[in-house]
Amino acid sequence: MPLSHAIEFILGTRPAPEATLSIKHSNIWGLAGFNSDLFYLATDKGLYGYQTKNEQLQHILLPTDSRDFITSNVLKNLVVDSNHNLWLGSEYDGAIYWSPTTTIFNNVYNTQGGRNKKVLSHNDIRSIFQQDENSLWVGTRNGLNLSNLSDGTTQRF
Repeated sequence: MPLSHAIEFILGTRPAPEATLSIKHSNIWGLAGFNSDLFYLATDKGLYGYQTKNEQLQHILLPTDSRDFITSNVLKNLVVDSNHNLWLGSEYDGAIYWSPTTTIFNNVYNTQGGRNKKVLSHNDIRSIFQQDENSLWVGTRNGLNLSNLSDGTTQRF
């Protein structure tokens, strides 16, 4: 919708724009543009792709289908990195790194029971920001973490 139409609506000289529901029965927690036509959606039912030109929605990834014993399909956030791979923030299973060209993905998370060294302050990921090729900021339910992707160390703030 052009900005002029939005202004006219606010001023009361144009009726409200009509909205269409394209994605039913999903909570959309995060949105990231891949290119001018494709958006990735982090939802309570995994990862979706939405193509704007033809208004097509495609279910792409269900995290529980992995071999890594991921327990939930809820994705709360996502970031597309400079290599066009995705960091996905999961509800219980840490930060998941996935390349759209493969079916394999890795994740940064705490192991069950906490016997091993804690990698993140919590596995419930609320936000992700990749600062550069080696630095991943991860906001969790229990604080902020800076993960060094080259050596696997993490600082907590």
